[in-house]
Amino acid sequence: GTTNDSLGGTTAVYYSIIPFLGPDGFANFFRPSTWISFLQQSGYNLKRISDVGVTLVYPDYGYVGIEEAEKQHAISPPPDLNRLNSGRTLQILLHELKKPGPKLLEGVLYDTHYNYTFPPEFTKYQPVVGFDSDFIASGYDETAMIGLTNRYRNACGYIDHELAAFFTQVREQNLDENTVFVILGDHGECLGEDGQIFHATGPHINQFRTSVIMVGPMIQPAIATAPTAHEDIVPTLNGFIGIESANTTGEPITAIVRDRCLQYDISTNRRLIVRGPRHMSLFMVNNDGTLPWLATTRNNFTIDAELMALYQPERVAELSELVDTDRKAVISRFSRLTRLKSSE
Repeated sequence: GTTNDSLGGTTAVYYSIIPFLGPDGFANFFRPSTWISFLQQSGYNLKRISDVGVTLVYPDYGYVGIEEAEKQHAISPPPDLNRLNSGRTLQILLHELKKPGPKLLEGVLYDTHYNYTFPPEFTKYQPVVGFDSDFIASGYDETAMIGLTNRYRNACGYIDHELAAFFTQVREQNLDENTVFVILGDHGECLGEDGQIFHATGPHINQFRTSVIMVGPMIQPAIATAPTAHEDIVPTLNGFIGIESANTTGEPITAIVRDRCLQYDISTNRRLIVRGPRHMSLFMVNNDGTLPWLATTRNNFTIDAELMALYQPERVAELSELVDTDRKAVISRFSRLTRLKSSE
């Protein structure tokens, strides 16, 4: 994924660039998305369904709340309003799909986000920690992480169940004949690995690792093996319908040959990660476009003996070469957007 938080991941999808970096930083996203504007000018209707506060910065792209959307479609809400939001959201999307005309729809299936919610009948994995457990304030141990992981797995099982029901209805009502479906995680999650927990707390790879599945009539079955990210979604969708993407740090997933991915760590200001198969280099992105190096570690944010050896005086030239290669990967990706400079 592009970032380790919801706002960054969503922004990277719709603007097709690594967010919040460059001379204008956050201000870039108070403007309309070129892609959304293009679709709206082409007759597409945009609707985003969610009860969570995370949204895009540009005010015109705000969410429609679940309860409000249910009223629009005369859908009766279930009695447990706090635990069944994914199922409710998918039912709203099903109604929206039946409307005539082209449309861009987004529904946030928030139940796999912390606190990882699910109905009692989906308690397959046990033990689970309490819904109101506060690990930030009280700390955690291995037993607590087992309970937290089980809660997460049960929430995944619930969403899988709801998605299966949704796609069954989609097929039965022939709503998949001219529609592309994208199932995408906004970020990853740490569940105690290497002493890390949750997301937006550091550069550990599990806070960025997530999945994407694309299904549509023009999409041939394939598995992407190169590192991909949220900003690759729009160029990929455009490629399916023959539209060329420009001014983006993303690429069509079907054409990606990169061996490194670029990620933005939301846990601190302007920290960019260049992540390879066995290491990551951390850089600060300054307002003047320079890229001072911070550290090179393993992808789980540790330094083992093999990597530590590169920090020794007799091998520092090897470390410098590795950092330089990573820095060039940044400059290459951003060359179409803004000028970034080398800074030792």
